[in-house]
Amino acid sequence: MSTEPATETTTEGESGNVAINIATIRLRNGQEIPLPGPGVTAIVGGNNVGKSTLLKQVLECLDRSPSTPHRFGAGYRLVDSLLLHVRGSGSDFVAWLRDNADLGVSRGGRAQGFVRFGQQQPLDAVSAKNKWEHLYSDPSPGYLVDLAGFLVLNADWENRRNMSGGVEIRQDADSAPQHPFHGMQDDHSLVRRLSEMTERLFGAPLTLDVTGRTLTLRVGSSRIPAPRLDESHAAYRAEMAGLPQLSEQGDGMRSFVGLLLPLLTAKYPIVVIDEPEAFLHPPQAAEMGRILGTLASENKVQIILATHDRNILRGLLDANVPISIVRLHRTGNATTAHQLEPSAVRALWTSPTLRYTNVLDGLFHRVAVVAEADRDCHFYAAALTEANRLAPSQIPPSEVHFIPSYGKQAMAGLIKALTAVRVPVVVSPDLDILSSKQELVTLVQALGGDWSEFDRDYRVATAPFVSPREPARCRDALNAVTSILQNRLDDVYDSKIRESVMAQLRSRENPWKNLKTAGDRAFQGAQAIAAGQRLLKALDAIGVVTVRVGELERFARTIDEGKGVAWLTAALNAGEHRTQDAADHVRRVITAAATKEAHAARTPRDGYAQ
Repeated sequence: MSTEPATETTTEGESGNVAINIATIRLRNGQEIPLPGPGVTAIVGGNNVGKSTLLKQVLECLDRSPSTPHRFGAGYRLVDSLLLHVRGSGSDFVAWLRDNADLGVSRGGRAQGFVRFGQQQPLDAVSAKNKWEHLYSDPSPGYLVDLAGFLVLNADWENRRNMSGGVEIRQDADSAPQHPFHGMQDDHSLVRRLSEMTERLFGAPLTLDVTGRTLTLRVGSSRIPAPRLDESHAAYRAEMAGLPQLSEQGDGMRSFVGLLLPLLTAKYPIVVIDEPEAFLHPPQAAEMGRILGTLASENKVQIILATHDRNILRGLLDANVPISIVRLHRTGNATTAHQLEPSAVRALWTSPTLRYTNVLDGLFHRVAVVAEADRDCHFYAAALTEANRLAPSQIPPSEVHFIPSYGKQAMAGLIKALTAVRVPVVVSPDLDILSSKQELVTLVQALGGDWSEFDRDYRVATAPFVSPREPARCRDALNAVTSILQNRLDDVYDSKIRESVMAQLRSRENPWKNLKTAGDRAFQGAQAIAAGQRLLKALDAIGVVTVRVGELERFARTIDEGKGVAWLTAALNAGEHRTQDAADHVRRVITAAATKEAHAARTPRDGYAQ
């Protein structure tokens, strides 16, 4: 339903009956994006996909009339129209204006109409009532026209900076607040709450200076208590003058305060924010997200924001607020939207895999690559950068996000989280993934594959590994020792050499180990070799790109540093990420990623929340 019945209990109306939010954004490609209201919708995606454009066109749709042509050309039209949810009668809306706007008065003492900060064209009560009732009767085009300035806050950087500046005091004691500073003057608890936030983030409290003709926020606290109205203000005025004004502070603090002011005072039911993280450090951005989510919930505000920062998302997800995530994908001039609605977002956020890894960064890249550990991610990223330097790849390295799964078992969960918002995903497990059929089946199915298409080649390729094995004999131990030590007779027999000998023995006792040490050369027999190559190629095609040399460490066979950070440092210093094996692997990864990306662009509605 787009509207709710309006019941006029009194002639004057009831301000609390009024509610308005955007129910649906209709895109030019026919997609519809439902928005929680109150709640938060976060628009995410890579660079140049249309995040800011979507916000601008939403604002334009709200601000224009049916007869006004679009300011953006036909080739740049992303948003077609909006569907609004409207509640309350015309009289209720007039009562809401009395509580949230200023009734301007002409020099002759006659009321001119309602005005507010940033909306100085007076709107008389009769026109306001008629316009609201017309909006109530037909909310589908999403036109607010003259009402937009009263109901919608465009919280871009310029408006945030202006919001944190000063405002003239009200002429009359009974005038309604026109600016958030007026609301804070009437309710000092709002000043205290804002001050607590800035002290927590910036180490500095705020004080509302009411001693002059202009209300301003000053940074710091007065050592002198504020005097009563009938007492001398001289000392307190001097104390205020000694505190720096907020307008003199850095961009980060001004942006933070300018954004929170209208939310704290709940003066706008719809708030549109482009890059709330601007000028903030990562911990501050996370706190900003938490505060935005909390205020949206407490004050029943609808927030639509575009962000490049996972810290904003983390903060929002930590707040108790309905949050929808919309990821934009652009191919040429065509942009599609893929949405995760609030219930799905909350379900995914309870997963430790999503909550405590860097998986959220995948929302801001063209493709995500899931590898087994941090060292795998770093090595493959270095290999991709080097391969791209020699021959540009289909997807630039900067658009590829590597995510560690910390084990093959967690890969399927990461795939689920990312594909839910249509992030193309490729996984790159070691070749011994073949030793666990169930884990491999799970990966194939998570990526949309049908295991029956792989099963026959899998059984033929792995048959030699599952045949009955004889126990290791003494001659096997002798051969293992000889193969390892024959060229190192003068070396100290340390733990590393001993582990190499034991690894050889384990390979004899467990043929699956050969997949790590010999890679795809471990397949034995003509039929198994042919089936193995077909299997690996088919897995590549759906996004399971196995390490053909066996495991990460086999890319640098000459490095004798075991595993972990020490191995990674030694391998990169030795230039092992520049080898042909490494280049071949990352190119297979990117080829698979490009295929997944193209498929996502062709099927925009698959998995889309209607």
